[in-house]
Amino acid sequence: MTGLRRVLGLVTVPGQLRTPAREIVGEARVRMAIWPWTDCAFVAAVEDCWTELSGSPDVEPSSPAGAARAQACLRAAGYSSARVLDQRSVDEALQHVAHWRVVRDPAT
Repeated sequence: MTGLRRVLGLVTVPGQLRTPAREIVGEARVRMAIWPWTDCAFVAAVEDCWTELSGSPDVEPSSPAGAARAQACLRAAGYSSARVLDQRSVDEALQHVAHWRVVRDPAT
């Protein structure tokens, strides 16, 4: 959690997914709900992928391409079943805000 705050300047609030997920909101207009939040190695992998993605000049992190890149990064980091679901309302799309659900293993 501290690393994500350091990288993204995040505020954590209870997530909408199964407990113990957490929702985080970053400076790049991406809201993330991470499941499972208690898997420190997975959260660190999400943080590493976010660092890579946010430093990339060729993709906007809040775009669907950004979600696809984050998912590919997590899978390359050893989480072969990881999913990044990019769900947004019309209002969020018009405001260029992404709402991601980052899940380590959708079967659990």
